[in-house]
Amino acid sequence: MKKRIVSLTGRSLSWTLILLLLTPTVALAAAIALDGSFSDWDGQPNISDPIGDATPNRVDISAVYWANNPGVSNTYFMVQRAFPGGQGNQVVYYSVFIDTNCNGSFSESADRRIFVAYSPQNNIGAVVVAILNGSGSLISSTGGNWGDPRGGEPNGGTRAEFYASFADLGISTNQQICFYVASYQNAGDTTPGDTTASVTWAPIPAMGYWFLTIFVILAVLTAWSRKAFTGWKKR
Repeated sequence: MKKRIVSLTGRSLSWTLILLLLTPTVALAAAIALDGSFSDWDGQPNISDPIGDATPNRVDISAVYWANNPGVSNTYFMVQRAFPGGQGNQVVYYSVFIDTNCNGSFSESADRRIFVAYSPQNNIGAVVVAILNGSGSLISSTGGNWGDPRGGEPNGGTRAEFYASFADLGISTNQQICFYVASYQNAGDTTPGDTTASVTWAPIPAMGYWFLTIFVILAVLTAWSRKAFTGWKKR
């Protein structure tokens, strides 16, 4: 890798530095916002779930997304389901089960359950969230217009986004957690995998976004200075 960097021209290195300096700005512009609009979830970690493994459609999970914003002590989730149809009862309930120490148990007092009620209406997608500890005691609740309203295919009444703070989850920055999502009306429809599997995730990388960016920039600068020094020495 070092040989490749040293072999770059000064102009290429200039562009490399410019792109690296712009990267944090792009990341900040794509931060998750709870606003009932879902384009900011593009490119975020996710797991798809087969459609048709739960009935009716309104309880059939099709995808789960998760993310965090740099410098913000929140975890963000988005759950999508199969198109529920334009009529009838569209209310769905989800549970995000979180094993805060990844020991395989989701029912210890330190563990958490994020209970979500999503009720799409004609003009809003109402989402209500309650955070419980592993024993079932309420820690906090919140809500907002964080889902798709009723509408036509493919996305009408299908997506809901929500969050939980690190404080309410009882976790710290960089702490590894394990989680899975289940449809409350059909507990057998879980993501990932409709099994007892779970996702392992550390909400913020151990090195931190800005540290990683600075580290890469310093590495490029070091390579550049060595190349410049070599050229001066040859003269």
